[in-house]
Amino acid sequence: MDEIFNLLDGLNKVDLQRWAGGKIYDRGEEYVGKVTGLSHTADGALAAWVTGTEKYAAFVYLEEDGDHTFFCTCPYDWGPCKHVVAIILAASDRAARKKAVPRLDEKGDLYRILFADREDDRACPEDDDADSEGADREKNPGKAQIEKALSGKSKRELVALLVDLAGRFQE
Repeated sequence: MDEIFNLLDGLNKVDLQRWAGGKIYDRGEEYVGKVTGLSHTADGALAAWVTGTEKYAAFVYLEEDGDHTFFCTCPYDWGPCKHVVAIILAASDRAARKKAVPRLDEKGDLYRILFADREDDRACPEDDDADSEGADREKNPGKAQIEKALSGKSKRELVALLVDLAGRFQE
C-alpha cells in the first residue's frame, strides 16, 4: 500500500493530463464523487466502481514511468477513460488525507469482473506459447481485456485507433 501512496504522491495534474488527455482528465475530476468501493489488490492495482451512465468496474496499475496499465468496463476504448482518472484522483485524495485504501475483496463482484477472466486464461492455456503469454499477462493484466475489446473491431476501426494513438503518442 505504501508503494501506491508513493506513486500517487509523485503524480501531478500535468502528468495525468498528459497521460489521459486534458478533456478526459477534466471529465475524470467530475466523477471523483462517483467512485465507490475504492480498494487495492495484493499486486498494487487500484480498483473501484464508478457510476456514470451505468456502474462501471475499473482498475489501474500506477507505473513509475507514467505509462499506467488500466481497464474499465465502460465502452470508451481510445485510451484512459474518465472513470480510471476518477479512481486515481479519489485514491490521491485519500492518500493526501492519510486514509488507507482497503484491500479488494477477492470474493466480491468487483474482483470477479476485473480479474476472474485473467485467472481463467492462465489456468487454461490454449496454445504452445502459453508460458510467454502468461508472463505477458503478469506484466500487463489488462491484455486479455484489450484483446477481447479489439477482436470485435473492424479493420477500419482498428486503423482509426492506431492513427489516433500515433497522433497522441508521437514518440
